[in-house]
Amino acid sequence: MCRRCGSNKTVGHGSDDIMVKDLPIHGKRVSVYIAARRYKCRDCGKTFTEVLPHINSKRQMTNRLVQYVGAQTLNRTFTSLADEIGVTEGTVRNIFRDYVNELEKTVRFEIPQWMGIDEIHIIKKPRAVISNIKNNTIVNILPDRNKKTVINYLNSLDGKDHVRYVAMDMWNPYRDAVNTVFQTPPSS
Repeated sequence: MCRRCGSNKTVGHGSDDIMVKDLPIHGKRVSVYIAARRYKCRDCGKTFTEVLPHINSKRQMTNRLVQYVGAQTLNRTFTSLADEIGVTEGTVRNIFRDYVNELEKTVRFEIPQWMGIDEIHIIKKPRAVISNIKNNTIVNILPDRNKKTVINYLNSLDGKDHVRYVAMDMWNPYRDAVNTVFQTPPSS
């Protein structure tokens, strides 16, 4: 089928040699050369290469290499992976971005019963860190530690009524944000 117009009136139009990167073997880079068939559409005149199974549509590499790089980026530097498989660091960074986007579709963070609020300084800029104290995990890192940002984040939580305790440092905007969002109504 033609990729442009969907017509099934296609004819063979030669072949292209395509180099595709694959998983390293024994520390050696691996490339596979494929003679991919080309076709020409009789209706619109467009030429195209056949769809190759197991080859990533965005990159000249196998799907298993893309999965490998994505998983490895969680534990290794982008530079070391780029050197290992023979691609640029930017390619590894793009694979990482796609991998994280896919993970975010499947990962669901639970609203902690014991919430912690503190900050971390990233490139001289303090950012609020929301954590689950009971599970000793980070829930989110906010773009800054301003009161408004923290209030907006806490208000956006689905199931914020599950939060029972909040531990935080002595930064007043944190205390004010928590009191604003988690204010309990007076008992009658």
